[in-house]
Order: sequence, then C-alpha cells, then structure tokens
Amino acid sequence: MVELAHSVPGRLRIRISSIRQDRRSADDARAALLSVPGVTRVAVNTATGSLVISYDALERSAAAVWEDVRCCLGSGGDQTDAALPDPGLEYLPSPGAEWINQAARAAIDALIGKMVEHAAAALVRAVI
Repeated sequence: MVELAHSVPGRLRIRISSIRQDRRSADDARAALLSVPGVTRVAVNTATGSLVISYDALERSAAAVWEDVRCCLGSGGDQTDAALPDPGLEYLPSPGAEWINQAARAAIDALIGKMVEHAAAALVRAVI
C-alpha cells in the first residue's frame, strides 16, 4: 500500500510497506518514481519504508504528482490510500507577489547594513 505521509510545496513523503528492509524493492520504486514528470529527486529510507519525492512545484501540483506516483507504483485503483495533499499547501505563484519579495529583500539589506554599521562602530571604539 502507498500512503501519503505529508506534503509541502515541492516535496511529498510517502510510505510503502513493501520497501521496508528491502533495498531492491526500494531501488525499483526510486527508479520508477524518477520517471514521473516534474520529479527531480527521490530519497529512500528502507528502515522506515518511506520515500521523499522532490518535485518542481512551479511545474506540477502536489495533487498531480501524487496521482502519478500512485499510478506509477500500481495503486491507482486502490481507494484506501487515495488521500490527496492538502490544496492549501500548494504553492501558487502570483504575479502581484513580486513586490513582497522586493520588499523583503530591501528590509534584509537594510538590516544587514545596520548590523555592519554597528559592528564597525564597535570595532572603532574597541581600537581607540
């Protein structure tokens, strides 16, 4: 059975009982998952029977990747593990959100500038 453990934008953690303590099955699952469109990396943990699937969140949604993962691993028809990732966790880039990134960069630059000023002033005081 394939079970979705959790999801954040760009990453799914799934559990597959059949790969626990079975390196060959884990390697087969990893190879199959790397063929899923948008998947960039698959990390396997045979001790826990889990895989972390990294994917391009700008290219594919978590729900689309999850559906492809289930089909790829042969559990497409099994409704017991059909839970989809929370759509509230999806990363949906917004054209109007760029100003937020610019404002954050400006605030960080200002903060670093102040830190450098204070460090320089403290160094001058220490030398004098």
